Amino acid sequence: MKRLILITLIVLIGVLTASETEDFKFCLGLYSDNHFQLAELELENFIMRYHESIYVPDARYLLANIFLLDEEYDKSKQIFQDLLIKNQQSSVRAEILLGLGQACYYLGDLSRAENQFNKFIGEYSRHDDLWKAYYYLGRIAFRNGNFGDSEKNYTQAQKRVSEPIITVGQLELAISINNRKQIENSFSKLLDYNMMNDIVAQAVVMYQNFLLSEETYQQVFDLDLDYIPNDSRYYHDYVLNYAIAYYGSQKYEQALSILKDVDNERAQYYKALCYLETDKQGKAEKILQELFKESTNDEISINSYFYLARLEKDTVKALLKFQGFINDNPNHDFLGAAYYQKALLEFKLGEFNEAANSFNYALDNNLDRDSQEKARYMIAETHFMEDQLETAKTNYQNYLNLYKKGKFNDEVIFKLGLIQYRELNFEKANEYFQELLDSYPRSDKVGMSNYYLGEMNLEIENYNKAKENYVLALTSDTDRAFIWMRIGQIYYITEKYDKALNAVNKIPDEETYLYRKHLLKGDVLFALNKYNDALISYSTAVNSSFTAEEKNKALSNKAWTFYQLKRFSEATELYESLAEENIKTDYYLMQAANSAFSSEKYNHAIELYNRYLDNFSQGSHRIKAQIGIADSYYNLNFFLNAAKQYMRLFTLEIPENILHNTLSSFEWACEQTTEIDFLEKIDSIVPEIKLDKHKEIILSKKADHELRKGLWENAIETIEILISSSEDIERIRDYRMDKTRALIKLSRYTEAEVLLENLNAEKKEAEVFLIWSDLYRDQNDSLEVINKLRQAALLTRKRDIWLELLELESQTGYQYFQDDMYKFREFAEGQDQDKAYIYQIKWKLTLNDTTSVGKLIKNLQGSKYKTIKAELQLLKGLIKYRQEKYNEAIPELLRVRYLFPEIIDIRTESEYLACLAYYKSGNTEEAMKLYQDIKNDLNENQKTEIESMILE
Repeated sequence: MKRLILITLIVLIGVLTASETEDFKFCLGLYSDNHFQLAELELENFIMRYHESIYVPDARYLLANIFLLDEEYDKSKQIFQDLLIKNQQSSVRAEILLGLGQACYYLGDLSRAENQFNKFIGEYSRHDDLWKAYYYLGRIAFRNGNFGDSEKNYTQAQKRVSEPIITVGQLELAISINNRKQIENSFSKLLDYNMMNDIVAQAVVMYQNFLLSEETYQQVFDLDLDYIPNDSRYYHDYVLNYAIAYYGSQKYEQALSILKDVDNERAQYYKALCYLETDKQGKAEKILQELFKESTNDEISINSYFYLARLEKDTVKALLKFQGFINDNPNHDFLGAAYYQKALLEFKLGEFNEAANSFNYALDNNLDRDSQEKARYMIAETHFMEDQLETAKTNYQNYLNLYKKGKFNDEVIFKLGLIQYRELNFEKANEYFQELLDSYPRSDKVGMSNYYLGEMNLEIENYNKAKENYVLALTSDTDRAFIWMRIGQIYYITEKYDKALNAVNKIPDEETYLYRKHLLKGDVLFALNKYNDALISYSTAVNSSFTAEEKNKALSNKAWTFYQLKRFSEATELYESLAEENIKTDYYLMQAANSAFSSEKYNHAIELYNRYLDNFSQGSHRIKAQIGIADSYYNLNFFLNAAKQYMRLFTLEIPENILHNTLSSFEWACEQTTEIDFLEKIDSIVPEIKLDKHKEIILSKKADHELRKGLWENAIETIEILISSSEDIERIRDYRMDKTRALIKLSRYTEAEVLLENLNAEKKEAEVFLIWSDLYRDQNDSLEVINKLRQAALLTRKRDIWLELLELESQTGYQYFQDDMYKFREFAEGQDQDKAYIYQIKWKLTLNDTTSVGKLIKNLQGSKYKTIKAELQLLKGLIKYRQEKYNEAIPELLRVRYLFPEIIDIRTESEYLACLAYYKSGNTEEAMKLYQDIKNDLNENQKTEIESMILE
């Protein structure tokens, strides 16, 4: 409303007299900044001083608003009525109607208020403050008991704006009609506003009272104790309700810590009950005696008298006192109550069988209805506490049968679920816990139910559901530290490490959790590559471990972290220590050897690997140990020893990937010594190989070696053996292509072409055509090279093949370049696509077309790739050079030298052309100067050409 006033009034200030302008502007400024006390005085002065001013109605309007805010409703109403009568066309007529309606509402004139709000809605259906009219109509309907109309008006208000005051009204209405879903929705929305005033504070207390009546204490705790500021008029009610919730949850010390700051009869009564429950009977008795004698509240007085009977310092004596009462008054009206109180004390003392008997006697002797219900519940509890699970199940079920809407139904369903959980009947347990969540969403047991659901989902690796359960468990009275541990574990398992770390940091550094917290924290930090921080956490875990097994786990993780930090010596030392303490575990000794190897202490590594083989001849890492010994010898330059060690592995039935790697290592070792011939040893080993697959791998390695060494005839002979013995059709095809490559190297082109034709007839494949292009390249047949490359390109989207094709086509001016260019552009992107455009420019230049490349060059100007920019710059200079515009070519070419100095090949080519351009333009001196700068980068042909021109 204030915003609208400013826009309406300040525009017209310019027509006032100077003093009038300043005075009214001052009033308006005070009002706008909420200085209402001073604004009220200045507005009244303005009205008196300028009573003829055309802006007096506006000043009076502002004054009426201030009276409304100050709750001086009679004054406000009077001004609004006068303004409405005298200013029918006022620019703020809508606000006047709304203000008058509010003043009437707060004065209790509901009929007049309703009339004003309806008039406002009828005249100003698009007004920004329309929601206020609907809100007050909702309040009026609520006060008149018309809950349906109230809800409709609140809904209309809510559609137009989101304001806490509307939500408070909806909450009050929902509590009145006991619409639980709407209660929770309204209160949840109220919290989302994240603001606090007396209206919201009153609503919070209203909601607390509802929760206490429902005995859903955990939801009371969900609000922070200091949620309402201590200067609020509702603060003490709020705090007292918080204390009552603690009392109802049997958290008496927490209740007392709050009650000490509240001073009224109700607070004193609950303070006494808390003292009673915490065995501070002297304090309880003193308070209850005062309340019994002086309380004006009958309920508090009678309950105080009843509790005084329990105030015996010695619980056993208290039991005897109740037993004495029972013995002396066998027909007393309170006999059932006495048995009931006696049973509660027996339960408290852990005398569960006696408590069960007393509860049964209480049920037989005129016990009130609420106590009857609790007694039946407590009978089941006694059996549960005695671990008599079947009997407990029967009694819990009996309770549910008797009390369809019992106060303890949620507790009973939870205990039935817990019993099934303990008996490992997870399916049934899940049903009970889920029933509790569905039927009793405000129960104190929601948290623990979610916790156990989380445990069961974690067990079956349903991590998302488990996390969801654990997060829900956090909102209730549960072991939050342990639950954060579980959440952290799930985030860690699912590789959400930042979230895992956040969860772990919420776990307190208490002895109970310290080991598990820091072990998990170390794992998370390790996963985040924060190895130094991980070391700190693992060290804390080591120092906090309770068992040797826990300590070993933390030390092992610490050693592995040392390894990742390349602190291999420390890792070796720690792993060796673990190996000595765990002599039956092969892992630590193997890790010690690996760490020694990584620290390049190869002699020590050999010693540890050998120790491993001696102690664990059948260990799972024995092959890796043998490889480690061989690799260590290799790194020590003992190539003969390394080769011999590698050879021992070939006849073992080792995994294929290890055989591949070992063969490569053996090959390297042989190449470093003249004492072992690789091919000779391979030939001697092959007959000893038992597995055909291993034999093929070894022969394949032999063929690769022969091809690499240029032993083409030998390679063909080995490949023929592979072709005849292999059962893998794809491998045979690969061998035949290798044979073709060897034939080309031997210039046996006819045989190679026949083989390529056969391969192509069997299966059209890009690789075949690539080899075919090599055959023609070997024969200097550039046209056929292009033809075969084109056939290869059409079978693949490998960009390197397409770019090679386009490059060759651009160099030869190939007639189908444009067709191939368009095909490549269908899938090319980024730098590859720009490179293709470069080739298109070069293709045109090969055809001596220097006039139509301008558009292509312009398209490439915006390329984000340096290489493309450099090459484009070279081409711009080249075009000028080809056009014999040498003076224009020189600066274009030299730009590459200074803009792209790191792209050496393109820079050198552009400098070479610039040198030629200088010479051809007649500037021999500059040509010579540039040549001296670049000659070390030029190839011999380029040097010869320049020198022959310059020095001739």
